[in-house]
Amino acid sequence: MRPTMSLSSQEIHAIKRDARRGGPRVVSAACALLNEMQKSLWLLWRQRAVLLTEFVALVIFYPLLQFLIGNGGIEQARVLPTLLAFLAYPLLFVTTFKFVGDLREEINSGTFEHMHLSPFTPVSLLVSRLVVLVLEGLVIAAIIGVLMSWVLGVHLPLRLAGALPAALTIVDIIGFALLLGGLALALPQTGIIVSLFNGLIFLLNGTLIPLAWYPTWVQTLALFLPTTLGIQITDKVVLQQQSLAAVWADGTLPQLIIYTVGLVALGWLVFLLNDRRTLRRGISR
Repeated sequence: MRPTMSLSSQEIHAIKRDARRGGPRVVSAACALLNEMQKSLWLLWRQRAVLLTEFVALVIFYPLLQFLIGNGGIEQARVLPTLLAFLAYPLLFVTTFKFVGDLREEINSGTFEHMHLSPFTPVSLLVSRLVVLVLEGLVIAAIIGVLMSWVLGVHLPLRLAGALPAALTIVDIIGFALLLGGLALALPQTGIIVSLFNGLIFLLNGTLIPLAWYPTWVQTLALFLPTTLGIQITDKVVLQQQSLAAVWADGTLPQLIIYTVGLVALGWLVFLLNDRRTLRRGISR
């Protein structure tokens, strides 16, 4: 096995300082982020067989799930709200599992430390990878939405007003992925935590049955999980035809904004703190 070179925090900071002198920071930042995105896109293309497998599995999973819940039949009244909630799952699945998995792979191979040679923080570079994963999840979700609407004979309306809560839900998932990535720097068995939280989110965000069908205390618990509040507001705006003014007046939209900002800030903070910890103490494998 080839030995990996380990750099001290002083050496890494010196390299960053020298790199900052090499050109305008904005241009350098753009180049670094685009390079990370390009690398992620190339890796995605090389793993297209895996992507196809993910897509087929997710397409089959939703109608099979509804068939089992419906005791051998699919209830049309339940399709639209649960399908809308299910469309968040490919994005959540791809973003969290792949982001944490790739991060742990870099940690175990010793290449994560190389990210500190850049004049920019690893978290800013990893956000560009998250953008590619988000695009992958969105493409899968869009195809599933169109296909399931056609196969099951339902119409999933598109409303411009729904773009805001949907976008906040996506940012919500990015913040959650950053939080899990920060935990991955400190905990070797983060995959178990990812599976646990994703399973809990899947159960309580309205994918199985509408959230309103759960007991009140379960509904309250679900609101603290990523995607639940965003899906609930998107449901109101898209399916129930409520206006953004209405969901702002009832307090749910401001609550989603505060929740999303808080989760992104928490994810960013946890990642930065654990990243600095790895520089001081070394990465636990």
